[in-house]
Amino acid sequence: MATRKDAAKQLGVEPQTLAEWFRKPATWFPLDAVRKDSSGRAIDWDVDRIAAARQTAKGSDDKKLAKQKQQLDLAVLAEKLKQQQVETKRKQREDAMAEGNILARDEWTLFAVESVNIARDQLKDVPKQLARLIDGEELQQKMIDEGTRIVAGILARLAKTLDQGPNE
Repeated sequence: MATRKDAAKQLGVEPQTLAEWFRKPATWFPLDAVRKDSSGRAIDWDVDRIAAARQTAKGSDDKKLAKQKQQLDLAVLAEKLKQQQVETKRKQREDAMAEGNILARDEWTLFAVESVNIARDQLKDVPKQLARLIDGEELQQKMIDEGTRIVAGILARLAKTLDQGPNE
């Protein structure tokens, strides 16, 4: 047991700090390590018990820091794993494109344009094919003209849609 001044010196703190620990004790502070007089005033301090409790609390703080570091390390590992997954997917896409299993976006665009051109050419021929099924030259010509007008309208709407692009 020591006086507040001697106990503070042995613990490496100011006497005022020791008084504060006693008045507003932290969860780790052992109140029974202080002998009080009849008025409740602290007169003797058990330095060994206070030091042990302080060390245990410090160890607990070290455990908290270790746990926080572990959580941070896990978060870093999770982020690295996500990056590896993204890189793996990118490589898989490149491999599939190299093998010809999927088309690159530019190749897909060219394929779509070529398909539209083939459809346009086939649509333009529809009125003439239908007209052959009708007897009479005048009626055939009307069928060709009307069919051509309808196909032209379809192609104009298709051209407008293609001009606007995929975002419209």
